[in-house]
Amino acid sequence: MILKKDATEELRKLGTIYPFFDLTQLNVYAMWPPPLFFWPMPRELIFDLIFGRTLVFAQLDYSKLFEMAQREGVAMRWAGDKELREGRKVSSIIPGSPQASAVAFRSLGQPEAKEQFLLIVSVRLPD
Repeated sequence: MILKKDATEELRKLGTIYPFFDLTQLNVYAMWPPPLFFWPMPRELIFDLIFGRTLVFAQLDYSKLFEMAQREGVAMRWAGDKELREGRKVSSIIPGSPQASAVAFRSLGQPEAKEQFLLIVSVRLPD
């Protein structure tokens, strides 16, 4: 998708579709992906992304993700606050979820394995 030069209204409308991610912003604040500077692309494009001259967006279809996981032997489902107990204090509501704070998953090939939880966690240091 190519946005118009003044894309404020277009971006506002896109932001109502969840989950909707600005991949550059996600990369800057997340600790797990390779930093933007290591992406295999021309340096000029990297600087365009950093300075906001070029924007890259993505959406995640959770139902398809859960289906793919099932085919690969992993059962996934939404987990609510009651299940998380203390974990709820550090987790946020996952955009696009039915107000879930985590994704519960377990291996279908190992019925004795305990179910685990994947939280959305952010840490903010005091100013």
